[in-house]
Amino acid sequence: MTDLERRIRDLLDEDARSAPQPGETARAVSRTRRRQAVTLAGSALGVVALVAASIAGVRAVLTTDGRTPADAPTVTTTMNGISITYPEGWHVIDPDEAGLNESEPEPAPDFPRIVLALSPVDTGELFGCPGIVEGTMPAFLMTVQEEPLALAGADTAAWPIELDPMDVGTAEGGCYPGWEFLRAGWTASGRTFEARLGLAPEIGSADRQALFDAFASMTFAPGTGTPASSVVLATGTAGGEEWQLVASGQADGLSLSLQAETFGTGTGGFDPSPDQLRITSHVFGDYGDREMVIFGAVPARISTIEAFPPDDAPAISTDVLEVPDEIDARFNAFVLVAPEDLPIELHAYDADGNVLLRGTTGGYEFPQPTPSPDEVIFEGRTNDCLWTLSRASVAPGQDRIDLTAEDTSVGFLADVGPGAPPLQLISFTCPREPGGTLVIGLLTDEVADVRFSTLPPDEHGVPECWPADFPDRFCLFLLDAVGDSGEVIALDANGNEIGRASFP
Repeated sequence: MTDLERRIRDLLDEDARSAPQPGETARAVSRTRRRQAVTLAGSALGVVALVAASIAGVRAVLTTDGRTPADAPTVTTTMNGISITYPEGWHVIDPDEAGLNESEPEPAPDFPRIVLALSPVDTGELFGCPGIVEGTMPAFLMTVQEEPLALAGADTAAWPIELDPMDVGTAEGGCYPGWEFLRAGWTASGRTFEARLGLAPEIGSADRQALFDAFASMTFAPGTGTPASSVVLATGTAGGEEWQLVASGQADGLSLSLQAETFGTGTGGFDPSPDQLRITSHVFGDYGDREMVIFGAVPARISTIEAFPPDDAPAISTDVLEVPDEIDARFNAFVLVAPEDLPIELHAYDADGNVLLRGTTGGYEFPQPTPSPDEVIFEGRTNDCLWTLSRASVAPGQDRIDLTAEDTSVGFLADVGPGAPPLQLISFTCPREPGGTLVIGLLTDEVADVRFSTLPPDEHGVPECWPADFPDRFCLFLLDAVGDSGEVIALDANGNEIGRASFP
């Protein structure tokens, strides 16, 4: 149960009239999404019991208990693209009219949003706390909420789906005394949903089965209008708590939010040409079982993110997550779970293994790396730039090669294992006049010839190999007279192209 649920439940138990006014929670979430970089007032998935955000009031007396004979005739209703068949005498309630999606005057985010509610009585006012009504308590309540489109995790499951038990911490509360709760999440017709069912102890077997039949009868039409503005990019567990990373389209582009049962945070306003990684993180779990979820947005040219925890812990690598173009074609995203120790250095690599961005979880700019203690390969000069080339072993079959100058650095994660590509490449361009470009490459013994697009056809061949502590089959080369931009082509002994990379 979230802090928000606990606070509202406590208020209800003390005095039903002290419950929050309609829409308070939705307004808090709306404000948070607009600010984009602060903690959410409550989890977007865990709202009071059956997802109702607040209490709109309860009627003093209910005139029906909603009990339905097993052979009662049924009716079918369609609401918000969901068709459901249920016993005559039950009621499908419009969540907007019932105040379950109360928001500020300005438009609220599309998702999450309750799109259908089912009740044995013709009112949605009791969803917040049926236990305080005078008269007969309803035998059940059901809501269906549409979520951001899930691209990963359990909620990508196809319909039909089974209901699972759900503990919302109401056993001792006055709102749902002794109620049983069930939940299911699924994706159908390009839309993702979550259903929550609450069953009172007094529910009869006929009503119970009729409710399950109504749930199973649902069919779903595709969404209307523009493509979904939010998607679930990834799900996972950290510190024993489940989380999901959601990408949303906002007026200024991509927004990312990390959502869990006890916590939510969001960030946006990303720079398409950053000079360092912008990182957001949160630590989950109790003492001794704490883990940190790290996430952020990166330009589309980034393909891999690698984290380097302190104390020589193993590096953590992950591929970026594709953000749908209709949300923001400029960016992709990343998320990974690491130990809680701070700071953790992160590198962002392009498809060729070049380090394009760096950052740390500490919230400050990470200083440029110093030469690796493993090996300083060479110290040189390109026009007015003094630089140092160094190597560090970061994992089996992986070495980090860094070129560090006074005010800039480049690097890449080199594959030095059995399956290494024939050609790996980075380049360094001195930012001071008159400039100058240095090309650093790693070749395997499969390469018999190297050609440069910037040199005459008769100027080719394998460059001189620099001494470095790589396996014997690798050749490290440095060249500074091949132009400021171009391509390097690696050929085998038969003259066939086996590798190609561009610079800078």
